Amino acid sequence: MERSTIACLALAAMTWLSAPAAMAREVDIEIHEIPEGVLAAARRELPGFVPVEAEIETEKSGRRVYEIDGTASGSSYEVEVLPDGTIVSVELKRSKGKRSSETSAGARMVRTASSPIAPSSARFVASVEMLDLPVPESEIVTAFASDASGGIAVVSPGAACGGEGEHSSLVLAELLDPSPQGRPRFRTIDLGLGESTSVAAHPEGAFFLVAMKDPVQPNVLPGRVAIVAGHRVVRFAAVGPGPDSIAISPDASLAVVACEASAPDPEECEAEDPAADVPGSIHVLDLRGGPESVRTIAVVQGEDIFRRFLLSEPERAGDERDVEPEYAAVAPDSSLALVSLQEQSAIVTLDLRDIHRSTGKTPEDRGREILSSIVLLPHGELDDRDEPRGVHPDGLAISPDGTFAISANEAHSRARHLQGISVIDLQGGPDRARLVATHPIFDLDPTLLGTRLAASRGAKRLPRIDPEGVTILDCGDRRVAAVALERKAPGEEAGSVLFLDLSGVLEGRTPLRVDRRIVGVNRGSRPEGIVASRDGRAVYVAVERDGGTLTRIGIVPDAARPSAPGKVQ
Repeated sequence: MERSTIACLALAAMTWLSAPAAMAREVDIEIHEIPEGVLAAARRELPGFVPVEAEIETEKSGRRVYEIDGTASGSSYEVEVLPDGTIVSVELKRSKGKRSSETSAGARMVRTASSPIAPSSARFVASVEMLDLPVPESEIVTAFASDASGGIAVVSPGAACGGEGEHSSLVLAELLDPSPQGRPRFRTIDLGLGESTSVAAHPEGAFFLVAMKDPVQPNVLPGRVAIVAGHRVVRFAAVGPGPDSIAISPDASLAVVACEASAPDPEECEAEDPAADVPGSIHVLDLRGGPESVRTIAVVQGEDIFRRFLLSEPERAGDERDVEPEYAAVAPDSSLALVSLQEQSAIVTLDLRDIHRSTGKTPEDRGREILSSIVLLPHGELDDRDEPRGVHPDGLAISPDGTFAISANEAHSRARHLQGISVIDLQGGPDRARLVATHPIFDLDPTLLGTRLAASRGAKRLPRIDPEGVTILDCGDRRVAAVALERKAPGEEAGSVLFLDLSGVLEGRTPLRVDRRIVGVNRGSRPEGIVASRDGRAVYVAVERDGGTLTRIGIVPDAARPSAPGKVQ
C-alpha cells in the first residue's frame, strides 16, 4: 500500500535519502534539513517565504521532491522543489486576511462536530468525534460485533529492521454504548517486534488476525500473521514477504492475505540485499479449526498472476517481480475475493466457492485453481514526463449485497488527474468481473480543487489527494461509499472523508457527492483505514500523523440526499 510507512528507528535520520523502487515515500524533515539551494529557490519564487513544515518525497523513479509549507506576504503556500532548485509547483493554500484554525505547536485541536465542506441540503453526518487511543499512531481499522453493541480493532504499526525497532500494538475498542456520546473501553495488546500493516476481525470478535512484516528483512523475508484470542497473541502463522492487507470472510472460514513483497532498499533497511527482490503473493488461511489451528490452504504466486494475465501487458508489469498484491476484500457470501495490484492498475479475482472441497493438493496447486480472472483498470495515460501511468488502485470495498465493488485509486503523484474511484461489476461471479466505469475525484467533488488553477487535468498542479481506503454502507434506501482522502485539499488543514451516493453505478451513473468531512485533530493528519460499523450508523477512520486517534463519524439514517454531478448544494 502506498503509505507513509514508519521507518526503522535505527535508520530514521537517513530514511529520507532514498525509497524502495516499488513505491513513492514521504518523510517529514526538520526545517534546518532543507538544503540551502532548495530554500533559496522557494524564496526566489516567493519573496519573503518563511518555511513552517517540510517533507521529502522519493518517487518510484528515485527522484526526490521537497514539499515545503510556509508563508509569504501573509498568505500560506505549498512549494514543491527539486534538489537542484527547480520549482515543480506553487500552491496558494490560504489568502491573506482569512482566519486560520491552526493551533500552536504541540496543541491539539479537538472537533466534536466538524463543519461540512459545502454542506448539502439534507443532514447526513450527525457528529464527528475524535477518540484518543492509548498508542502513538493508528493506521488500519476494522469492525466486529460482540455480545455488547460491537467493537473496533485498530493497529499501531511499529517498525523494525535488522531485528531492532519498536513493537506493534493492537487496540480493541469495545463500544458498550453505541450512541455518539458513548465512550469505548480500550484494551491494548503487544504484538511484538515488526511492522503491522493490517487487521481483520472474526465477525463476532472471537479472534483477530494482524498482518506483520518480518522484523529483520521486512520486504523480502516471509511475513507472519499474529493470531490474537483471549486478549493475547496465541500463535503466529507464516505468510509471504511483506504482508500488506488481510481480510476475513464473513462466514469466518478463511482469511485472504495480500503480500506485497516490495523491492528492498538497503538505505531504508541496511539488512536487506537490494538484489533480493521477490514477487508478491496471495495467501489464503483456513480458519475452520479456530485460532489455534490456522493454516495456509492456498497460495497464489505472483509468477502465476504474471504469466496468466500480464505477459501481454508490458507497460503494467515487466516481469513477475513487479506483481505486488496490495489490498484484499472478500464478498459478503464468501464466494470470491478481490485483491488490488496497485502498480499494475488491476484487480485480481479469486474463486473461493470450492476451496475447502479440494483435497490432496498443495497450497500452490489450490492457488492456481482459485485464480479466476483479472480486471484491468485504466493504464497507459502519459504523465507530465510522458511516462505511462495508471490509476493505481489501493483500498477496495464490496457492496453489502455483493453485486459490485469500489476501488480507491491513488494514482501516481505525476498523474494526479487519474485519482478517483472505479466501479467493478461482480454480478457474473469471479470469472466475469468487469470494469463498469472510472471516475476522477475532482469530477466527483470539485471542492477538492480549492483555489488552485490547472492548465489541464494532467498538470502537476492538480492537488495530490490520495484516495486511500473505502467502505460501503447502507443508509436507508441508499448505498453510500465513504472514501478516505489521505492528503488535505488546498486551503484545508487535514485529510478528509468523502461520502458518495452509489445509486445506479452498475448502470453507469456517476456517483453523487453527499458530504465531505475533515478528520483528525492535528494539522496535516491523514486518514488511512476506514470501516463502517456493523449497524451502518457510523464510520470509523484510523488517522495517521495524529498522535494516535480514531475518528468516529455518526450517520443520520435515511439522510443521504446527494447533489448533482459536478455540483455542490
